[in-house]
Amino acid sequence: MDAPAAAHVEIALIESPEDCALLARVLADVWGFAESSAVASPDTLRAMTFSGCYVAGARVDGQLIGGGFGWPTHVDLGAGGSEWRLHSHVIGFLDGFRSLGIGALIKHHQRDFVRGQGLAAIEWTYDPLHAANARFNLAKLGARVTGFHNDFYGRLEDEFSAGLGSDRFTVRWGVDDVPPAELVVAEDLDRLPILAVGGDGGPVVTEATGSKVFAELPPNIVEIRKSNKALALEWRDAFDSTVGREVTAGGRVLGVSRDLAYLIDRPT
Repeated sequence: MDAPAAAHVEIALIESPEDCALLARVLADVWGFAESSAVASPDTLRAMTFSGCYVAGARVDGQLIGGGFGWPTHVDLGAGGSEWRLHSHVIGFLDGFRSLGIGALIKHHQRDFVRGQGLAAIEWTYDPLHAANARFNLAKLGARVTGFHNDFYGRLEDEFSAGLGSDRFTVRWGVDDVPPAELVVAEDLDRLPILAVGGDGGPVVTEATGSKVFAELPPNIVEIRKSNKALALEWRDAFDSTVGREVTAGGRVLGVSRDLAYLIDRPT
């Protein structure tokens, strides 16, 4: 189904058992599951709405086509500091509606919710090999990477992960964070590659010295996972041994460029 040319989009908190059941079904469809409670059960969503968590639906011309949910979490920042965040667990919507910018609308709706609750930020996880999500999260929104986690959720069988692991970046998006300046790898000769896309589409790992390095991403890791699982595993292993290692050692991801490469500032 394609979105109407002039569609009315509404993002709003939901509450009723009927809406919770509908959202559960839609989210299962987004992730390719036959079982309607595979992503979240209707009763869990209903309990979350009752207890003050974030549960919202995205409607296009009145039709529920997606949404998301999350819950407050208290985060220890070290050195005696801490803050309350919204942990955003799931956001998704049906194919055919991407041209409407619904992902950004939901994230900004979440941030309005966070402000209203007196929280400091939103946190979530994303697949760091998913180039489009990297661009959206880091370049468009301005979220900051806070960590790398190998197999964060264990084995996932949804159509995006294809059973090939669940490595994740965690990110934080503060209530006042803004997108960084655009990064263009080709214009920064001081950056050296630790990971590149080879001529055959596979990963090329290289050693690099210097305070800043970059790592290229495959344009569409989801399609690679569907069509060539061996190549997808090569990319996962290469990413773990380069970007994963850098971030775990204290490297800071400064952003992602238009030509789909992470820029990493190594610790001094």
